[in-house]
Amino acid sequence: MDGYQLRGTANMTCQPNATWSGATPTCGDINECATDIGGCGQICTNVLGSYICSCRPGFALKVDGHGCEDINECATDSGGCGQICTNLLGSYNCSCRQGFVLMKDGHSCEVCGHCQGGDVNCDPISGVCSAGCQAGWKTQRCTQAVDPPVNLAVTDVTEGGFNVTWSPSRDPDLQGYRVVVLRLDLTTAVNHSTDRASCMVAGLPSETDYVIEVTSLVLSEGRRSQSEEAIMRAATGARSSTDLQFVEVTDFMLVFTWVPPDAAVTGYRIMYGQGEATERLIPSPGPGARSAVITGLQPDTIYKVAITTIGVYRESSPLVGQSRTAPVPTTPSPATTTRRTSRMTTVLSTSSSSSSTPAKTSESAGDQISSDDDDAGSDSDYYYYSDSYYDSEPEPPIPTTESNEAGYHLPW
Repeated sequence: MDGYQLRGTANMTCQPNATWSGATPTCGDINECATDIGGCGQICTNVLGSYICSCRPGFALKVDGHGCEDINECATDSGGCGQICTNLLGSYNCSCRQGFVLMKDGHSCEVCGHCQGGDVNCDPISGVCSAGCQAGWKTQRCTQAVDPPVNLAVTDVTEGGFNVTWSPSRDPDLQGYRVVVLRLDLTTAVNHSTDRASCMVAGLPSETDYVIEVTSLVLSEGRRSQSEEAIMRAATGARSSTDLQFVEVTDFMLVFTWVPPDAAVTGYRIMYGQGEATERLIPSPGPGARSAVITGLQPDTIYKVAITTIGVYRESSPLVGQSRTAPVPTTPSPATTTRRTSRMTTVLSTSSSSSSTPAKTSESAGDQISSDDDDAGSDSDYYYYSDSYYDSEPEPPIPTTESNEAGYHLPW
Protein backbone atom coordinates (compact mmCIF):
# COMPACT_ATOMS: atom_id res chain seq x y z
CA MET A 1 0.00 0.00 0.00
CA ASP A 2 1.31 3.40 -0.90
CA GLY A 3 2.57 5.20 2.09
CA TYR A 4 3.51 2.02 4.01
CA GLN A 5 6.26 -0.59 3.74
CA LEU A 6 6.68 -4.21 5.04
CA ARG A 7 8.82 -4.70 8.05
CA GLY A 8 9.79 -8.31 8.83
CA THR A 9 9.58 -11.62 6.78
CA ALA A 10 6.71 -12.02 4.39
CA ASN A 11 6.77 -15.92 4.45
CA MET A 12 6.98 -17.60 7.81
CA THR A 13 6.41 -21.13 9.13
CA CYS A 14 5.57 -22.56 12.51
CA GLN A 15 8.43 -24.18 14.26
CA PRO A 16 8.26 -27.21 16.60
CA ASN A 17 8.75 -24.98 19.55
CA ALA A 18 5.56 -23.10 18.62
CA THR A 19 7.34 -20.00 17.33
CA TRP A 20 7.49 -18.31 13.91
CA SER A 21 10.44 -18.91 11.71
CA GLY A 22 11.00 -15.16 11.29
CA ALA A 23 10.12 -11.77 12.66
CA THR A 24 6.49 -10.96 12.76
CA PRO A 25 5.78 -8.79 9.70
CA THR A 26 4.33 -5.26 10.20
CA CYS A 27 3.43 -2.32 7.96
CA GLY A 28 5.30 0.93 8.69
CA ASP A 29 4.71 4.48 7.43
CA ILE A 30 6.95 5.78 4.64
CA ASN A 31 8.41 9.29 5.17
CA GLU A 32 8.05 10.68 1.66
CA CYS A 33 9.49 14.05 2.77
CA ALA A 34 12.84 12.40 3.54
CA THR A 35 13.65 12.18 -0.15
CA ASP A 36 13.72 15.44 -2.13
CA ILE A 37 11.06 16.87 0.25
CA GLY A 38 8.53 14.65 -1.39
CA GLY A 39 8.74 16.67 -4.61
CA CYS A 40 7.11 19.69 -2.89
CA GLY A 41 8.04 23.16 -4.07
CA GLN A 42 8.56 24.62 -0.61
CA ILE A 43 7.25 22.73 2.41
CA CYS A 44 6.68 18.97 2.80
CA THR A 45 4.79 17.60 5.77
CA ASN A 46 4.79 13.84 6.36
CA VAL A 47 1.56 12.29 7.63
CA LEU A 48 0.68 8.69 8.42
CA GLY A 49 0.56 6.86 5.16
CA SER A 50 1.09 10.01 3.06
CA TYR A 51 2.52 13.58 2.92
CA ILE A 52 1.31 17.10 2.20
CA CYS A 53 2.93 19.91 0.21
CA SER A 54 2.35 23.53 1.31
CA CYS A 55 3.76 27.00 0.71
CA ARG A 56 5.20 29.85 2.77
CA PRO A 57 3.09 32.98 3.46
CA GLY A 58 2.72 35.03 0.33
CA PHE A 59 2.61 31.96 -1.91
CA ALA A 60 -0.18 29.63 -3.00
CA LEU A 61 -0.04 25.89 -3.91
CA LYS A 62 -0.28 25.21 -7.57
CA VAL A 63 -2.93 22.93 -9.01
CA ASP A 64 -0.38 20.07 -9.24
CA GLY A 65 -0.32 19.99 -5.46
CA HIS A 66 3.44 20.35 -5.28
CA GLY A 67 4.66 23.65 -6.69
CA CYS A 68 4.13 27.17 -5.21
CA GLU A 69 3.38 30.50 -6.86
CA ASP A 70 3.40 34.09 -5.56
CA ILE A 71 0.17 35.62 -4.28
CA ASN A 72 -0.51 39.16 -5.50
CA GLU A 73 -1.92 40.64 -2.27
CA CYS A 74 -2.36 44.00 -3.96
CA ALA A 75 -4.92 42.50 -6.33
CA THR A 76 -7.46 42.33 -3.53
CA ASP A 77 -8.44 45.59 -1.82
CA SER A 78 -4.93 47.00 -2.38
CA GLY A 79 -3.65 44.64 0.27
CA GLY A 80 -5.39 46.74 2.88
CA CYS A 81 -3.02 49.68 2.17
CA GLY A 82 -4.33 53.17 2.67
CA GLN A 83 -2.76 54.54 -0.50
CA ILE A 84 -0.09 52.56 -2.41
CA CYS A 85 0.34 48.77 -2.43
CA THR A 86 3.50 47.24 -3.96
CA ASN A 87 3.55 43.47 -4.55
CA LEU A 88 6.78 41.62 -3.75
CA LEU A 89 7.80 38.00 -4.21
CA GLY A 90 5.98 36.32 -1.41
CA SER A 91 4.98 39.60 0.19
CA TYR A 92 3.90 43.24 -0.35
CA ASN A 93 4.32 46.62 1.29
CA CYS A 94 2.26 49.75 1.75
CA SER A 95 3.51 53.27 1.14
CA CYS A 96 2.11 56.80 0.95
CA ARG A 97 2.07 59.60 -1.58
CA GLN A 98 4.19 62.73 -1.23
CA GLY A 99 2.96 64.78 1.68
CA PHE A 100 1.82 61.77 3.70
CA VAL A 101 3.59 59.48 6.13
CA LEU A 102 2.96 55.78 6.87
CA MET A 103 1.38 55.10 10.24
CA LYS A 104 2.67 52.55 12.76
CA ASP A 105 0.14 49.96 11.58
CA GLY A 106 2.08 49.80 8.30
CA HIS A 107 -1.05 50.33 6.22
CA SER A 108 -2.75 53.69 6.78
CA CYS A 109 -1.37 57.14 5.90
CA GLU A 110 -1.63 60.53 7.57
CA VAL A 111 -0.73 64.00 6.42
CA CYS A 112 2.95 64.70 6.81
CA GLY A 113 4.03 67.26 9.41
CA HIS A 114 4.43 70.97 8.65
CA CYS A 115 7.94 70.70 7.27
CA GLN A 116 10.04 73.71 6.45
CA GLY A 117 10.32 73.84 2.67
CA GLY A 118 7.22 71.70 2.10
CA ASP A 119 6.48 68.00 1.77
CA VAL A 120 9.64 67.34 -0.19
CA ASN A 121 11.53 67.52 3.12
CA CYS A 122 9.26 65.00 4.84
CA ASP A 123 10.45 61.39 5.05
CA PRO A 124 7.43 59.33 3.88
CA ILE A 125 8.38 56.45 6.15
CA SER A 126 9.52 58.06 9.40
CA GLY A 127 7.71 61.37 8.92
CA VAL A 128 10.80 63.32 10.13
CA CYS A 129 11.15 66.78 8.61
CA SER A 130 14.77 66.98 7.49
CA ALA A 131 14.81 70.80 7.17
CA GLY A 132 12.96 71.55 10.42
CA CYS A 133 9.45 72.84 10.97
CA GLN A 134 7.42 75.67 9.58
CA ALA A 135 6.73 78.54 11.99
CA GLY A 136 4.11 77.45 14.51
CA TRP A 137 5.13 73.75 14.74
CA LYS A 138 7.61 71.65 16.69
CA THR A 139 8.99 68.07 17.25
CA GLN A 140 10.94 66.12 14.63
CA ARG A 141 7.75 65.31 12.74
CA CYS A 142 6.46 68.89 13.10
CA THR A 143 3.06 67.74 14.31
CA GLN A 144 2.69 69.73 17.56
CA ALA A 145 1.63 73.37 17.44
CA VAL A 146 3.56 76.25 19.03
CA ASP A 147 1.17 78.98 20.16
CA PRO A 148 2.18 82.59 19.43
CA PRO A 149 2.32 85.20 22.21
CA VAL A 150 -1.05 86.67 23.17
CA ASN A 151 -2.29 89.95 24.65
CA LEU A 152 0.36 91.98 22.87
CA ALA A 153 0.40 95.59 24.07
CA VAL A 154 2.49 98.75 23.80
CA THR A 155 2.95 100.99 26.85
CA ASP A 156 5.21 103.81 28.01
CA VAL A 157 5.37 105.46 24.60
CA THR A 158 8.01 108.18 24.35
CA GLU A 159 9.53 110.15 21.53
CA GLY A 160 12.28 107.54 21.17
CA GLY A 161 10.62 104.22 21.90
CA PHE A 162 8.03 102.19 23.78
CA ASN A 163 7.63 99.11 25.96
CA VAL A 164 6.20 95.95 24.36
CA THR A 165 4.46 93.45 26.66
CA TRP A 166 2.61 90.14 26.23
CA SER A 167 1.29 87.25 28.31
CA PRO A 168 3.92 84.60 29.24
CA SER A 169 3.76 81.34 27.28
CA ARG A 170 3.00 78.07 29.09
CA ASP A 171 4.78 75.90 26.51
CA PRO A 172 7.05 73.46 28.43
CA ASP A 173 9.63 73.68 25.63
CA LEU A 174 9.82 77.49 25.75
CA GLN A 175 13.33 78.97 25.42
CA GLY A 176 12.45 82.67 25.11
CA TYR A 177 11.04 85.24 22.73
CA ARG A 178 12.17 87.27 19.73
CA VAL A 179 11.01 90.86 19.24
CA VAL A 180 11.41 92.40 15.78
CA VAL A 181 10.50 96.04 15.12
CA LEU A 182 10.04 96.83 11.43
CA ARG A 183 9.73 100.13 9.67
CA LEU A 184 6.80 100.44 7.30
CA ASP A 185 9.12 99.64 4.37
CA LEU A 186 9.73 96.32 6.25
CA THR A 187 13.37 97.06 6.99
CA THR A 188 14.43 95.98 10.46
CA ALA A 189 14.89 98.61 13.14
CA VAL A 190 15.23 96.26 16.14
CA ASN A 191 15.86 92.50 16.43
CA HIS A 192 16.10 91.42 20.06
CA SER A 193 15.79 88.13 21.97
CA THR A 194 14.64 87.99 25.58
CA ASP A 195 13.52 85.47 28.18
CA ARG A 196 11.05 87.94 29.69
CA ALA A 197 7.49 88.72 28.57
CA SER A 198 8.38 92.33 27.79
CA CYS A 199 10.90 94.35 25.82
CA MET A 200 11.80 98.02 26.11
CA VAL A 201 12.57 99.46 22.68
CA ALA A 202 14.59 102.67 22.56
CA GLY A 203 16.66 104.78 20.21
CA LEU A 204 13.95 105.23 17.56
CA PRO A 205 13.08 108.45 15.69
CA SER A 206 10.10 110.40 16.98
CA GLU A 207 6.66 110.36 15.34
CA THR A 208 7.45 107.21 13.34
CA ASP A 209 5.17 104.22 12.67
CA TYR A 210 6.41 100.68 13.22
CA VAL A 211 5.24 97.07 12.92
CA ILE A 212 6.06 94.88 15.93
CA GLU A 213 6.45 91.08 15.60
CA VAL A 214 6.87 88.85 18.67
CA THR A 215 7.51 85.08 18.40
CA SER A 216 7.91 82.30 20.96
CA LEU A 217 11.13 80.26 20.69
CA VAL A 218 11.08 76.55 21.65
CA LEU A 219 13.44 73.55 21.74
CA SER A 220 11.65 70.22 21.23
CA GLU A 221 13.20 66.78 20.62
CA GLY A 222 16.54 68.45 20.02
CA ARG A 223 15.22 70.80 17.33
CA ARG A 224 14.65 74.55 17.54
CA SER A 225 11.34 75.92 16.37
CA GLN A 226 9.31 79.08 16.75
CA SER A 227 5.69 80.17 16.75
CA GLU A 228 4.02 82.32 14.17
CA GLU A 229 4.38 86.05 14.79
CA ALA A 230 2.04 88.01 17.01
CA ILE A 231 1.79 91.35 15.18
CA MET A 232 0.68 94.84 16.10
CA ARG A 233 1.45 98.40 15.02
CA ALA A 234 2.87 101.17 17.16
CA ALA A 235 4.40 104.61 16.81
CA THR A 236 6.83 106.72 18.76
CA GLY A 237 5.52 109.95 20.25
CA ALA A 238 6.31 113.53 19.42
CA ARG A 239 9.33 115.17 21.01
CA SER A 240 8.54 116.89 24.26
CA SER A 241 9.27 120.47 25.21
CA THR A 242 11.85 121.08 27.94
CA ASP A 243 12.98 123.53 30.59
CA LEU A 244 9.66 124.51 32.18
CA GLN A 245 10.23 127.64 34.27
CA PHE A 246 7.81 129.62 36.43
CA VAL A 247 9.03 133.15 35.78
CA GLU A 248 6.25 135.12 37.50
CA VAL A 249 4.26 133.94 40.53
CA THR A 250 1.61 135.99 42.36
CA ASP A 251 -1.23 135.14 44.70
CA PHE A 252 -3.61 134.58 41.77
CA MET A 253 -1.38 133.98 38.73
CA LEU A 254 1.36 131.76 37.25
CA VAL A 255 3.51 132.87 34.33
CA PHE A 256 5.73 130.15 32.87
CA THR A 257 7.94 129.50 29.86
CA TRP A 258 9.28 126.42 28.11
CA VAL A 259 11.72 125.49 25.36
CA PRO A 260 10.08 123.80 22.35
CA PRO A 261 11.63 120.69 20.76
CA ASP A 262 13.79 120.84 17.68
CA ALA A 263 10.97 119.39 15.60
CA ALA A 264 7.77 120.42 13.88
CA VAL A 265 5.14 121.61 16.39
CA THR A 266 1.47 122.22 15.58
CA GLY A 267 0.38 123.35 19.03
CA TYR A 268 0.33 122.70 22.76
CA ARG A 269 -2.16 121.42 25.31
CA ILE A 270 -1.68 122.82 28.81
CA MET A 271 -3.38 121.21 31.79
CA TYR A 272 -3.19 122.46 35.37
CA GLY A 273 -4.77 121.93 38.74
CA GLN A 274 -4.34 121.38 42.44
CA GLY A 275 -2.86 117.94 43.04
CA GLU A 276 -3.64 116.71 39.51
CA ALA A 277 -3.61 118.66 36.27
CA THR A 278 -7.27 118.31 35.29
CA GLU A 279 -8.14 121.81 34.08
CA ARG A 280 -7.33 122.84 30.52
CA LEU A 281 -5.96 126.22 29.53
CA ILE A 282 -8.20 127.80 26.88
CA PRO A 283 -7.41 128.90 24.27
CA SER A 284 -4.54 126.48 23.71
CA PRO A 285 -1.19 128.00 22.75
CA GLY A 286 -0.32 127.88 19.06
CA PRO A 287 2.80 126.38 17.49
CA GLY A 288 4.90 129.51 18.01
CA ALA A 289 4.15 129.94 21.71
CA ARG A 290 6.94 129.83 24.25
CA SER A 291 5.05 131.00 27.35
CA ALA A 292 1.61 131.09 28.93
CA VAL A 293 -0.31 132.71 31.80
CA ILE A 294 -2.84 131.11 34.14
CA THR A 295 -4.91 133.51 36.28
CA GLY A 296 -7.78 133.21 38.77
CA LEU A 297 -5.82 130.88 41.04
CA GLN A 298 -6.07 130.42 44.79
CA PRO A 299 -3.33 132.05 46.91
CA ASP A 300 -0.68 130.03 48.69
CA THR A 301 -1.65 126.85 46.80
CA ILE A 302 0.50 124.32 44.91
CA TYR A 303 -0.52 123.93 41.27
CA LYS A 304 0.70 121.29 38.86
CA VAL A 305 1.19 122.26 35.21
CA ALA A 306 1.53 119.72 32.37
CA ILE A 307 2.50 120.80 28.83
CA THR A 308 1.84 118.35 26.00
CA THR A 309 3.58 119.19 22.74
CA ILE A 310 1.51 118.32 19.67
CA GLY A 311 3.58 117.26 16.68
CA VAL A 312 2.54 116.67 13.09
CA TYR A 313 1.20 113.15 13.70
CA ARG A 314 1.63 112.42 17.41
CA GLU A 315 1.62 114.00 20.84
CA SER A 316 4.52 114.08 23.27
CA SER A 317 4.71 112.88 26.81
CA PRO A 318 3.70 115.76 29.11
CA LEU A 319 6.33 118.09 30.52
CA VAL A 320 5.29 118.44 34.16
CA GLY A 321 6.20 120.97 36.85
CA GLN A 322 4.57 122.58 39.86
CA SER A 323 4.68 125.85 41.78
CA ARG A 324 2.97 127.42 44.78
CA THR A 325 1.12 130.70 44.36
CA ALA A 326 2.12 133.55 46.64
CA PRO A 327 0.21 134.34 49.84
CA VAL A 328 -2.26 137.22 49.81
CA PRO A 329 -0.35 140.52 50.31
CA THR A 330 -0.54 141.78 53.91
CA THR A 331 -1.28 145.40 52.86
CA PRO A 332 -2.92 145.15 49.46
CA SER A 333 -3.22 148.33 47.43
CA PRO A 334 -3.95 149.05 43.77
CA ALA A 335 -0.28 149.75 43.07
CA THR A 336 1.07 146.81 45.03
CA THR A 337 1.73 143.23 43.82
CA THR A 338 3.45 140.28 45.36
CA ARG A 339 5.99 138.57 43.15
CA ARG A 340 8.54 135.85 43.39
CA THR A 341 10.27 133.75 40.80
CA SER A 342 10.47 130.00 40.95
CA ARG A 343 12.71 127.99 38.69
CA MET A 344 11.26 124.51 38.95
CA THR A 345 12.83 121.14 38.31
CA THR A 346 10.62 119.61 35.62
CA VAL A 347 9.65 115.98 35.16
CA LEU A 348 9.17 114.40 31.74
CA SER A 349 6.38 111.88 32.13
CA THR A 350 7.00 108.47 30.57
CA SER A 351 3.36 107.97 29.63
CA SER A 352 2.09 109.20 26.27
CA SER A 353 -0.74 111.71 26.34
CA SER A 354 -2.89 110.41 23.50
CA SER A 355 -6.22 112.00 24.41
CA SER A 356 -7.27 115.41 25.55
CA THR A 357 -8.93 116.17 28.88
CA PRO A 358 -12.24 117.96 28.28
CA ALA A 359 -11.84 121.67 28.70
CA LYS A 360 -13.29 123.24 31.85
CA THR A 361 -14.11 126.92 31.94
CA SER A 362 -15.43 129.06 34.76
CA GLU A 363 -18.31 131.48 34.39
CA SER A 364 -16.90 133.57 37.24
CA ALA A 365 -15.36 136.86 36.15
CA GLY A 366 -12.64 136.39 38.74
CA ASP A 367 -11.56 132.98 37.28
CA GLN A 368 -10.05 134.32 34.08
CA ILE A 369 -7.71 131.95 32.15
CA SER A 370 -5.56 133.10 29.27
CA SER A 371 -2.59 131.97 27.18
CA ASP A 372 0.12 133.74 25.26
CA ASP A 373 0.48 132.69 21.65
CA ASP A 374 3.24 134.07 19.47
CA ASP A 375 1.08 133.38 16.41
CA ALA A 376 -1.66 135.65 17.75
CA GLY A 377 0.42 138.80 17.82
CA SER A 378 3.86 140.21 18.52
CA ASP A 379 6.51 138.51 20.62
CA SER A 380 4.94 138.03 24.04
CA ASP A 381 7.36 135.73 25.89
CA TYR A 382 7.75 136.45 29.57
CA TYR A 383 11.16 136.79 31.12
CA TYR A 384 11.88 137.59 34.72
CA TYR A 385 15.37 137.08 35.99
CA SER A 386 15.26 138.60 39.47
CA ASP A 387 15.32 136.06 42.28
CA SER A 388 14.07 138.60 44.84
CA TYR A 389 10.78 138.20 46.65
CA TYR A 390 8.79 141.41 47.11
CA ASP A 391 6.23 141.47 49.89
CA SER A 392 3.88 144.48 49.87
CA GLU A 393 6.43 146.68 48.16
CA PRO A 394 5.27 149.24 45.58
CA GLU A 395 5.51 147.84 42.08
CA PRO A 396 8.31 149.51 40.10
CA PRO A 397 7.45 150.96 36.71
CA ILE A 398 7.62 148.41 33.91
CA PRO A 399 10.38 149.54 31.52
CA THR A 400 9.96 149.40 27.78
CA THR A 401 11.33 146.56 25.73
CA GLU A 402 14.23 148.70 24.51
CA SER A 403 15.29 149.82 28.01
CA ASN A 404 14.27 146.72 29.99
CA GLU A 405 17.57 145.29 31.14
CA ALA A 406 15.74 142.88 33.46
CA GLY A 407 14.18 141.40 30.35
CA TYR A 408 10.48 141.07 31.07
CA HIS A 409 7.25 142.54 29.85
CA LEU A 410 3.66 141.71 30.72
CA PRO A 411 0.58 142.11 28.54
CA TRP A 412 -1.88 143.22 31.18
